[in-house]
Amino acid sequence: VKAPSLFSEKRGSDRTAFVTGAGGAMNTVLYGFAGLRLDDRPLAASAFPPIRLKNGGWLSCRPSLPKEWRSLTIDGLTVLGRAYVLKVSQNGATLNAVERR
Repeated sequence: VKAPSLFSEKRGSDRTAFVTGAGGAMNTVLYGFAGLRLDDRPLAASAFPPIRLKNGGWLSCRPSLPKEWRSLTIDGLTVLGRAYVLKVSQNGATLNAVERR
């Protein structure tokens, strides 16, 4: 007996999860509202000090929260094997390393 797929975009399926839509929402949060950027050069106006990546690129941040939002927290962001908590507010952002649990 074949197990049903948890992720499917077939019409009429009773177990449908719109995976590409979920990915689009995730991109909006990470790269839009939280303002994470992957660039060839460090962003001078980054909300936290840019992080040099292994491929020579840079991770920077320029948040853009909707004015109705007070803050956004992303717990468990992992960069180069290190875990971080990213806290974004209308005043900027902080990126703090955390011990893995």
